[in-house]
Amino acid sequence: MNTNEEESPKAAEPIKYGDVFSVSGELAAAPIAPQDAAAVAAAEKSVLGVTPRSGVALVMKSAAEHNEQHGFVRHDDVTAAVKESGTEIAETTVVGHRLISESVGGQLLWRFTMDE
Repeated sequence: MNTNEEESPKAAEPIKYGDVFSVSGELAAAPIAPQDAAAVAAAEKSVLGVTPRSGVALVMKSAAEHNEQHGFVRHDDVTAAVKESGTEIAETTVVGHRLISESVGGQLLWRFTMDE
C-alpha cells in the first residue's frame, strides 16, 4: 500500500441478535430489524403497561436504527423469527415480585423482575 493512500474506514456491520442477546441458530445471525423492535415494544406495553427504560424493546430499537442508518435493513423489515413465531412476554408473580421473560422466535432474550 502506498503511504500516501488513506485507509478507508471499516464499513459498519449490522447489529445482530447474537451480538446483544444469548440466542443461537438463525436468530443469532439475523440483524435486528425495526419492526422486530416495534413488535417487542407493543408486547411490553400490552403486558407491562409500559416500555421499560433500558428494556429489551429500547435496546432493540437502538440496534435497529443503527442497522437502518447503515443500510442493512429497511424501515419495514421484520426477521423471519418474528414473522413466523412472533414475540412473547411471560409474567409470573412470586412473593410480591413480577418475573418477566421476553422471547422472540421461541428463544429467551431477557428475564428480569419488577416490584408489584
